[in-house]
Amino acid sequence: MAGGRLRLLCHYHPGRPWSTRPHALACAPARGARDAKRTTRRAFAPRVTFPRPGPGRPTPLPRWRPTVGRQQGVRVTSRLASRGAASGGTNGRRLSFGIKTTPAHTDYADLLRVWREADGIERIEHAWLWDHLPPLFGPPTGPTWEGWTTLAALAASTERIGLGLLVSNNRLRPPALLAKMAATVEGISDGRLTVGLGMGPTLPRSGQPAAPGPAARAVAGYRALGIEPPTPGVGLARLDESCRVLRALWENEEPTDFAGRHYRLTGAHAAPRPARRLPLLIGGSGDGLLRVAAEHADLWNISGPPHADVARVAERAAALDAACAQLGRDPGEITRSVQTHVSYADPAATRAVVTDLLTTGATHIVLSLPAPFPEGVARWVTDEIIDAVG
Repeated sequence: MAGGRLRLLCHYHPGRPWSTRPHALACAPARGARDAKRTTRRAFAPRVTFPRPGPGRPTPLPRWRPTVGRQQGVRVTSRLASRGAASGGTNGRRLSFGIKTTPAHTDYADLLRVWREADGIERIEHAWLWDHLPPLFGPPTGPTWEGWTTLAALAASTERIGLGLLVSNNRLRPPALLAKMAATVEGISDGRLTVGLGMGPTLPRSGQPAAPGPAARAVAGYRALGIEPPTPGVGLARLDESCRVLRALWENEEPTDFAGRHYRLTGAHAAPRPARRLPLLIGGSGDGLLRVAAEHADLWNISGPPHADVARVAERAAALDAACAQLGRDPGEITRSVQTHVSYADPAATRAVVTDLLTTGATHIVLSLPAPFPEGVARWVTDEIIDAVG
């Protein structure tokens, strides 16, 4: 133990890959390896604490306690369920909560710490990264971890939690490559992947100035890397074709041919194929994107507050219903997902936002945790927000 961090030694076993498990696990008998894995991980997990304030230490996260005991959570759940049904319903879907740890202006050790903690908390059912190369906030020269390689590492370091990118940037990878990467992470994670996909940054529409803030910064950042963002029309067409190519490569047993405007395949093989039908999440809110989601998505995600208010989320959900109706698809087949930012200083405000978002029919809630991530943040967000509203 150095600097409060556990150092794990690598052990080589003939016939096995290099292992970064603690030695007690590496030497466990084969029959009890899984139990040893769980026991060792608990024994060596970072201690979850809320540090006391002091020089060089962050202020502890605020704690919330219900005023009438745990029964308050039961009444809140019942009330939210009835409000959701009154405003469009949840189509009988079970409410789930996840976290998002944007991999910018942080380091991998902190990402791993939060994900491992969340992996041991059953109420946190899924965890997400984003997929940008330059940072879209904070110092422009700050670090940003690449999405899919980071996701693969986290998949190998967790056991239970669902995982994905919110969302994968379609501009960065041709769909045949993305299909292979997704199948690889699905195998590493033992069947826990949801494939999130979106257009990525696009150029302003013809004759319109660039939107200020993160959108303009994204265009400039990708151009600096030699990656030209597409126009909205091209980005949308590429997204639609990518969805078709992905599904074909994952599910076709025979070689795949595809003749699109932007992507072409001839006799393509994509083994290993996933052992199950991979869920596809489409992220975004424009009318064209909603048409793509209506045709291809198993889940649809929209950014809620602070990027879009609750009324906007509800209006876009209704627009998705209309797009499904035009295609003859039951809108209830698509899980409604929404993400919102967590306030460490004012968890009551976050609880209020989540409560309102549930009235839009959303049943898949992603709580975005700002960096730096406090010690014990996964347990804190469970106690202060998830258990309090769901």
